[in-house]
Amino acid sequence: MVQITTLGLHRVPDSDEPCWLIEILVRGLTGPFDDDITQELTEPQEWTKQGPYHLMRLNADGTDWIPWNVPWTASERLCFFFHFLDVNRPLTGCYGSIMLPKETAMPERLARVIPYLPPD
Repeated sequence: MVQITTLGLHRVPDSDEPCWLIEILVRGLTGPFDDDITQELTEPQEWTKQGPYHLMRLNADGTDWIPWNVPWTASERLCFFFHFLDVNRPLTGCYGSIMLPKETAMPERLARVIPYLPPD
């Protein structure tokens, strides 16, 4: 059974749209991570349902990224950007609910290796 622990929720300061970087630890993987994650909307919005943007694999201490062609392990540290997030509601997906922690400042280790690039 896959278990997800949210390690961090960080507002992206240089985004034109509301955006956060979410860092997670995934345990129990038997293959690549399925990024079918979203957040249920409580009322219609002018923007569509959001999902992970720019998913990155990180090394064990979260200080560098890992290329996608490196074989997956049972435990992976990942991060992704998420636009228009309601920080008071969990994310949902094929692995169940993903609770969000309290928002904190972007750690330098992530700001250094995970640049924010606006979507096209």
